[in-house]
Amino acid sequence: MKTLQSFFLLPPAPPDPPYNLSIVSCGGSDTDLEWKFQDSMSNFSPLEEFVMEYNTTHDPDVWLEAKRIPADKRQMQFKMSPWSAYSFRVRARNQMGLSEPSKHTHTQCKSAEARPYRNPSGVETVEEKTGYLVIKWEPMPLIEHHSDNFHYNVTWKKAGDDKVNSVEIHDWRQDRHEVKVDGVYEPYVVSVLARNALGDAIVDPLEVPGFSGEARPKVVPENFEIDPDVPVTSTSAGFRWDPVDTSQEAMNGKFQGYKIRYWKKDQFNTTLHEELIIIPASRRRRATPLGYNNKVRGKVSGLPSYSEIESDVVAINNYFSSNSSNIVNFSTPEGVPSRVEYLEALFRGSAHFLLEWGPPIERNGELTGYQLGYQKILGLSIGDVIIHRDDLPPNQQRANIDGLEPNSLYRIFVKAKTAQGAGEPYFIDVRTTDENSELAEPQIEKVHVGEHSVNISFSLSDKEKGKRTGSVYYLEYRKMGDHKWDRDQEAATDHFWLTLDQLEPATTYEVRVVSVPKESGDSGNAEFKPSEETRFDTIGIVPVPSLEEGAKKGSVLSAGWFIGMMVAIAILLLILIIVCIVKRNRGKEYKFPPEKDTVDEAPGHFNEMAKSEKNGVNTSASFERDPEKVPLEDETDSLEDYGDVDPQKFNEDGSFIGQYGDLKTGAEAPNASAMSSIV
Repeated sequence: MKTLQSFFLLPPAPPDPPYNLSIVSCGGSDTDLEWKFQDSMSNFSPLEEFVMEYNTTHDPDVWLEAKRIPADKRQMQFKMSPWSAYSFRVRARNQMGLSEPSKHTHTQCKSAEARPYRNPSGVETVEEKTGYLVIKWEPMPLIEHHSDNFHYNVTWKKAGDDKVNSVEIHDWRQDRHEVKVDGVYEPYVVSVLARNALGDAIVDPLEVPGFSGEARPKVVPENFEIDPDVPVTSTSAGFRWDPVDTSQEAMNGKFQGYKIRYWKKDQFNTTLHEELIIIPASRRRRATPLGYNNKVRGKVSGLPSYSEIESDVVAINNYFSSNSSNIVNFSTPEGVPSRVEYLEALFRGSAHFLLEWGPPIERNGELTGYQLGYQKILGLSIGDVIIHRDDLPPNQQRANIDGLEPNSLYRIFVKAKTAQGAGEPYFIDVRTTDENSELAEPQIEKVHVGEHSVNISFSLSDKEKGKRTGSVYYLEYRKMGDHKWDRDQEAATDHFWLTLDQLEPATTYEVRVVSVPKESGDSGNAEFKPSEETRFDTIGIVPVPSLEEGAKKGSVLSAGWFIGMMVAIAILLLILIIVCIVKRNRGKEYKFPPEKDTVDEAPGHFNEMAKSEKNGVNTSASFERDPEKVPLEDETDSLEDYGDVDPQKFNEDGSFIGQYGDLKTGAEAPNASAMSSIV
């Protein structure tokens, strides 16, 4: 009873791995294996089978399935490939899955050498290279080499010739050989033989027909034109042209059909497209391969709408195209645009989304606008299509969808439109926020101030973008020092800037952006989220209403250029005063001349130099700065009499200029020794 209870309590699981796997015999190309497995190891799920796996020394990291053995067996025989050393492991399987592998065999079983059992498969010629015979095949893996010195023997000969050419390829990984030939698309017979140290493969290689390389066709389609029986639409057009000679000589290969090429005018390299026109083999032998009136006809689709198109046609073989036909020019009419480039919900509210999209990549005409709509998603079902706006102008790429339900999932779409209709929709799935969640706080980014107005740019910070956002934004402002905020009536819904007008010049204001969750005419809406206040000063001069002239004067006096000019004049006056003072004091500077030999000077020399006009203006000693021109007696007298000067010796401005005019004529001139001592 206890054992039965344990059986029901333990869940079934994959079996335990078998054990004691061993090689019973190993000889020639066969090996016998056996292992052990107990019924209790099936883990409460019936055993279904064993799976034997092996690897070889050629690829020791890869284990391959060797054989599946019934659940009642514990041994098997396996046929090995020659010249290979094998290791084995085994797994058990029940309804719950495979067990982990057993331990692999301790010894390896190595098979005997032999000749290759087969030759390479996939032998063919490829005609991609002009002037060459290219032979290809599939390389044989190491396990099929069966002995040392494995290589390929490649042979070829022209069809109908007896001369056989051959080459040995000793790199077993090589899969092609190229032979230089003279002709273009000439028939050959080729083969590839496998060979090792014991000899050739036990089977003969297949002789495969092929051709040397093709070249550009010699023929060119002529009289290419728009098919008058097929109307040109915004995305398609029909063409017709004369058939070409499809013989191998004319085509320099095997004729495959035609290619109609088209591109936007003057944009060949960036807009080239090709449409392949396949000619059925049953019609290639006829003089008129396709169509009627001895014309080949073809139609292309996917043309760019509302465009100038250029087109031509070429004949093709397997690898090459002929020279192009004449070029046809035509225009496609206006079509519907492609999908818009992107669509995203910039902000989400409890009842609205602010959406942004990019214009369509391919307009295919003149855009007339956009269509904006949505569907409500309820579980696995989608509600009816609601067209929210069908009149959005072509230059608008942002819009609000409002009137939605809180905490609900919606599929939003945008279509671009031309006069031909709406293009493909671009879908996104977005959920509205909970109506009780916190409103995101806007933040002011830039303030551009004028004399009577200010422009405010705002956004949401990264940390606020996941929150519920308002569907409308206002500006509130007040003069610095006021307590009451005034709300401007201009509102922003799909843009992030607002303007205040009729402000006073040279005045300090505070401003903030207010986020409101729902559009309301009540400026005192109870639920709103303001940004932080920002202070700014309007530019200009405060006017004086009663004194017009005083206002003009105040404007000039307060102007920056006027203040600067006054400062410059003051500096110039200060410099002028300093210069005058320096000039005035130049007479007080007494510089002694260098010592001279005065032994031979006449005693009367000094008295003669002392003679001057009444006020001493014309004397050379009054203002002369050169010491060599100043008499020595002037300097001695000035030094001796400096301490006791008669006030009458000064002129009106205080200059010390008349002191030498009253010297006593009977004064004895100083001798040379006295002058030397003074100096």
